[in-house]
Amino acid sequence: MAKYDTPSLPDQKKAEYDGREVTLYDPFRIDDDEKKFAVYVENPDSGNINKVKFGSADMEIKRDSEDNLKSFRARMKCDDLDQSDKHTAKFWSCVFWRGDKSVSDLLGESFPGPSIIPKSKIRMYLIQEYNALVESSETSDVSSVLDRPGMVMITPQSPKYDSVEREVKAENPNMGFSGYSFYVVNTKTYDTDQGFSEVWGGNASNSFQFGTGMRDIQPNHQLQRVI
Repeated sequence: MAKYDTPSLPDQKKAEYDGREVTLYDPFRIDDDEKKFAVYVENPDSGNINKVKFGSADMEIKRDSEDNLKSFRARMKCDDLDQSDKHTAKFWSCVFWRGDKSVSDLLGESFPGPSIIPKSKIRMYLIQEYNALVESSETSDVSSVLDRPGMVMITPQSPKYDSVEREVKAENPNMGFSGYSFYVVNTKTYDTDQGFSEVWGGNASNSFQFGTGMRDIQPNHQLQRVI
């Protein structure tokens, strides 16, 4: 089989996206109706940091066949791409159709077997990462956030609750689950392609019960900035 080892992977670096630190050129999975993956990139013309989505959610990456690899890469002209294209969805689609790296390797999902790290310890690490994320989040109360123009509360009864929940999980993949029973979102900064750029999560009770109605949410309930 040919090597199919282009395009080369860009060097990762830290940058700020919507007021928080992200890692550029480090792809990750997303829960999206249309795309499978996303990556933060820097636009070479404007210098803006963007989130680029790629990989059709309706198609499986069948890279085990050399014919499939050759056909896809020829169609996308993958061998013609270089580092000047690293801000494009086409570049990252070709990265995921390299023959020398698995999708798990590209996503950093390759873990040692259970004989080296038990599942219980992996779960402990995930819980520690979740707690660290929560502790470092910006906090406020419901009334203060809702007083701002464009802020709207999203409860489990809202048609938009599931889509907000998916976006929160996609933006915070280490959390594993959102842990919030309602959200407050900024409708003024909503983008049809990028989604919400400001989301606050809260819990209507100490028991973290999902499905809690608005009647249980008090003005002094604490919110955490999750996007």
